[in-house]
Amino acid sequence: LLPVQEHCFWFDGRGFIPEVLDVAVCTQGERLHLFGSHCAMGTQVGRRSGGAVVSSGVAGFLLYGPYLTLPAGQYRVLFIGKASAGTAAYADVVADSGCLVLGRGSLAAVDTDGVIAELRVGLEHAVSDLETRIWIDVTDCVTVDSVLIQPYSENDISSRIVRA
Repeated sequence: LLPVQEHCFWFDGRGFIPEVLDVAVCTQGERLHLFGSHCAMGTQVGRRSGGAVVSSGVAGFLLYGPYLTLPAGQYRVLFIGKASAGTAAYADVVADSGCLVLGRGSLAAVDTDGVIAELRVGLEHAVSDLETRIWIDVTDCVTVDSVLIQPYSENDISSRIVRA
């Protein structure tokens, strides 16, 4: 990602460094929310490294946010990054200031797509503060690159993220 001054110059020619982003490709009409851990996401105990949030040997929420407004429906939430085997960390999806837990699961060592947790949640009614979180213990080694939130259907067999 690199801005340009139309008909004048590209910003990298003036010393700016382009931002490198993962791109998620979806079918036409599919709503997709992708949050890099460096934007719209907070950390309580992590440190930022490039575009990722990395555990720092302190227990607490490594990642939280983005407080998204979503209509009622079924959603799939993917946490993308790296996690050590045997971690005590967990991912969850909450609403109503964290009082309503919509889904929770353990982190797994990375699969081929970099998915360390996948949660499927159903919203019976619209929410205005959907939050995704990862909690870690002091011994957990976890890196989160991004969080992907997308509508989900039981009939959807092509439900994996595609990187370009």
